[in-house]
Amino acid sequence: MTYKPVKPSQEHEKWAGAAIAQQIPVTDEDFVQPNGLWEVLGRQPGQQENFVGNVAGHLCAAREPVRRRTYEMFRRINKGLGARIERETEKLAPHPASQAAGAAQARL
Repeated sequence: MTYKPVKPSQEHEKWAGAAIAQQIPVTDEDFVQPNGLWEVLGRQPGQQENFVGNVAGHLCAAREPVRRRTYEMFRRINKGLGARIERETEKLAPHPASQAAGAAQARL
């Protein structure tokens, strides 16, 4: 197989500004748009449940402190969303003494 050289149609984007080393604080305003998306998902039957299931399915393998911080972040978006994600995740999360817990931690 042979390839022909391609002439780019436009220049690469150039960034204006510099990177910063300091952390920008997170405020309540940062959670307005995600709550809007959560409300949009509620307009289609089953979409909020799908979202919660997807998050819970992945989050259940995380260590307990990570799960707790994640629930709090989702509660800042929407209290009901955070509660639903916590409930579904904890149903799936292995208990610390189980074999599944050891296997999940080994993957991390």
